[in-house]
Amino acid sequence: MRARRRRIGFIGRIDPDETMVDGQTVKTRTLYRYLVRRFGASNIRVVDTRDYRRETGRVVRELLRCLHECDDVVVLLSSGGRRTLFPILWLASTALGVRIYHDLIGGSLADDVEADPSGLLVHYLNSFEVNWVETRALADRLSALGVRNASHLPNFKDVDDVDVDPHAPPSGPPYRLCTLSRVTPEKGIDNAVRAVAAINGDGPPMVTLDVFGPIEPSYEERFRRLVDSVPHVRYAGRVPPERAAAAVSGHFALIFPTEWTGEGVPGTIIDAMHAGLPVVASRWRYYHEMLQDGVTGLSYDFDRPELLEATIRELLALPDEELAAMRRATLERARAYAPEAVFGEIARALTRPARSARTAGEAGPAKTPGPAVGPAALAAPAPGPAAATPSDGVRVMIVIHGLETGGAEMMVLHLARELSRAGHPVRVVSLHGDDTDVAGLMRRAGVDVVALNKAGGPDPRTVLRLRAQMRDFSPAVVHTHLPVLEYVLPAVRLYGRRVKVIHTVHNIAREETRHRVLREVNRRAFSHGVVPVALNEEVRSSICREYALPPSAVPVVGNGIDLDAFRGPQRRGPRGAGARLLCVARLAPAKNHALLLRTVARLRESGRDVSLTLVGDGPLRGALEERARELGISERVRFAGRRTDTAAFYRDCDLFVLLSDYEGMPMSIIEAMASGLPVVATRAGGVAELVDDGVNGALVEADAAAAAGAIAAICDDPALYARLSAGAVRTSSHYSAEAMMEKYVDLYR
Repeated sequence: MRARRRRIGFIGRIDPDETMVDGQTVKTRTLYRYLVRRFGASNIRVVDTRDYRRETGRVVRELLRCLHECDDVVVLLSSGGRRTLFPILWLASTALGVRIYHDLIGGSLADDVEADPSGLLVHYLNSFEVNWVETRALADRLSALGVRNASHLPNFKDVDDVDVDPHAPPSGPPYRLCTLSRVTPEKGIDNAVRAVAAINGDGPPMVTLDVFGPIEPSYEERFRRLVDSVPHVRYAGRVPPERAAAAVSGHFALIFPTEWTGEGVPGTIIDAMHAGLPVVASRWRYYHEMLQDGVTGLSYDFDRPELLEATIRELLALPDEELAAMRRATLERARAYAPEAVFGEIARALTRPARSARTAGEAGPAKTPGPAVGPAALAAPAPGPAAATPSDGVRVMIVIHGLETGGAEMMVLHLARELSRAGHPVRVVSLHGDDTDVAGLMRRAGVDVVALNKAGGPDPRTVLRLRAQMRDFSPAVVHTHLPVLEYVLPAVRLYGRRVKVIHTVHNIAREETRHRVLREVNRRAFSHGVVPVALNEEVRSSICREYALPPSAVPVVGNGIDLDAFRGPQRRGPRGAGARLLCVARLAPAKNHALLLRTVARLRESGRDVSLTLVGDGPLRGALEERARELGISERVRFAGRRTDTAAFYRDCDLFVLLSDYEGMPMSIIEAMASGLPVVATRAGGVAELVDDGVNGALVEADAAAAAGAIAAICDDPALYARLSAGAVRTSSHYSAEAMMEKYVDLYR
């Protein structure tokens, strides 16, 4: 067995002389600096691959020496570097046990995998500890191609501080636009120049354009002629990467008209966000995750560059208050791409032992965080600096059945994140795995997540593992969710210290715990000091009926979400001739998607141009797809699968529809309302406490004709739609994650 060494290997194009300013080199150099800062230069073994094509022998020799000396190696390579060095890295991983952490640059890896008929590339990737990719969509695509360990880790960039006043009105006309990228045809520079020429015409200039970045030699002559031929366009030169945000500061907007299909998450957009610039960009499948149409700027179809001019005109026409809101949104979004917001996950991976020290011999090998598939959602907000733990901070261990994407799991995400931000030490323990999107979002927010990897069926070892977690963390409160009390209660007894146990019931009591034995566990728990918490009055009533408890014994704490992640522009009505319906829910019997499909079919039969997007997965997917075909609406129904980037779906649709048979407090309804969507829903469980008929949506009976009539009425009346949209936003304001956390802290104390 190899002796464990303390050095960390680092392989990538560093260019210590800093002559190169491309995105790959800048990212690699930034990560290297943070590794040195965290672990010390003497503990980092570097292999600089800058000249690997001309100096292949030198690079391979240094790589072999690095792999011999290091047990953990971070790798950042171009596609060419991957072809050359991946076989060696695979051998080191499989034969020597070296842990390889592959940090991908750009968005071409999935294309490379598809173009590899041998399957070797997938084989290499799966031998690594993790493949960090810059977007959720790329992680999702790689997973579909057989890469089991793709995990979303945003791009990051060091940026000098820029003094930005988001409230200052834009100066102009002329309004100063800019591009910031390599100056090359594939970046769409020609399109930007032509758009400026068209907007200005022959009259006084409405806009100017500054082009920043290094010029590709083969393009320079053509580019110079182009600039000389169009007034009010100038080449502004290349700028050091760390000064790019300052260089574009003061411009009206960044234009990013790229036509390059290899884009990942461009550092230049991060620069623009740090400078508070709205972004006008072509809508490519990967980097568009970092942008929010109508919030951080505007976008247009990637395949229709002729739309750039109209999109710039649309931005120019926005009121000052909307432009100020965009500037604030870009500044806030930029935090997610600061190195310190991302590096923590890399550092945790590098310091994670091969076997968890907390539960050695019990919980099995520790796992590297798995893929955060698709956004990215919901795309999560950037974690702020770690709060100092106050003397009265409550130590909370949250125990949940699993961390798949669902309502209870997302509620736990929001709660844990807010507890951590407020200075309360928190650990989330999943009885099953942690190789999920939700777990990844928690870790990026600084939340400690542990998986017990429970075996199927009854597993007494889980009790011992929970006890080990309690001994390690020393919680004052254990907060449980879903059916876990049968393991938590004996673990608390074995732990032997005084611990307060709180259990949140996420649905109607009998629906949440259908098994008779588990209901008996709950009954005994609630009669011996465990506090049951209801999401709303309907759930509280069901708990009181099922377990013979007085209402005073069952506090109510509603769900909360990160409202800022879903807010968008004011909705004034459907944005097209048709209506785009959305349902975010697990494809399970209780959600009654079959009724929703019949509703869509009825609307289509009446001549209405409606479409439906279903976000979620579950056991009924196949049956529902077949039912859509039977109803003749399969081309109008999109099955998007399980996603965490739900915010993008809310933004792109016109109406939210949930026709469930029973519910607790659906977080999807709160998210939809925060996005400004009116809601059409059945009177199921706690839904009626959220949906106020005629104020923020419509409550209907479980009938296709009734649901179709409500949808048609809202979509046909712009004034009604706008009123319901405004009401939805007002309703959502009462369901913030912070307010939810504060109510739980009151119960914890």
